[in-house]
Amino acid sequence: MERTTGSLVCVLASIGALLSACSYGERAETRFARAFETATLSLRQGQLVRAIALADEALSRDAAEKGSIEAWKLELVRAEALIARLDAQGASPVLEASTPSGPEFDTVRARQKYLQARVSVLRGRLEDALDLLDQSTALAPNDETLWLDAEVLGGQVRLRLGRWSEAESRLNEVVDRTRRDGDRYHEALALTNLGMGRLVRSRCDEALGWFEQLLALPGLEQTAVYAGALNNAGACYTRLGQFDRAVVVQKRAVALHEKSDRKSDFQQALGE
Repeated sequence: MERTTGSLVCVLASIGALLSACSYGERAETRFARAFETATLSLRQGQLVRAIALADEALSRDAAEKGSIEAWKLELVRAEALIARLDAQGASPVLEASTPSGPEFDTVRARQKYLQARVSVLRGRLEDALDLLDQSTALAPNDETLWLDAEVLGGQVRLRLGRWSEAESRLNEVVDRTRRDGDRYHEALALTNLGMGRLVRSRCDEALGWFEQLLALPGLEQTAVYAGALNNAGACYTRLGQFDRAVVVQKRAVALHEKSDRKSDFQQALGE
């Protein structure tokens, strides 16, 4: 009887440990997903240091679960924040790391390629960036967010290469799709690139129309892309001789950029 009781206790303890481990895994996944959402929001707001810190905290707390898809996503948003800080070297370990096999990790591999393209842009390797973007979207053709990110970055690269018509056509497709789906953030990114494509060619009146469309979008006032649009609109107003309007929007741009970690943007806004 004592032996049977002891065996039963061992079995129950084993079951309890297994359930506890499963429960812990579920909680870790939830924490990773929550940290990913918060870090992504911080990234969009230009709070790059905070985005990195949020990811580091979650990943260190649940280090045993770092092989999961949610953990990989968090690692990659951390890498994106590092790239935005111009720290490509700091981002490279996760961008070059081998991912677990299986189709469920295709989206992770695709995001790695996208971020590798971001690094190539930083280093001036624009054609390489376009090749990496093609590889990225081919790996995860059904990942809508990835497609939008790749098309926005690809539009920027094509503009820098002087492929104006192709860039504007593809960016306009992004605008149409995001307006249909209500994705204002990616719409704003595409509008920024469309405006910059005109601004760099000194077509300030046309560029201003794109930036003003962006500034009219609700819910983006605390994002870095909104602050950038204020700065760009201010530059257009200045070049068009509308100095009073330029001063107003540039003051708003300076106030927003001052809160972010993108100090080069703050300096540019202050200079304008």
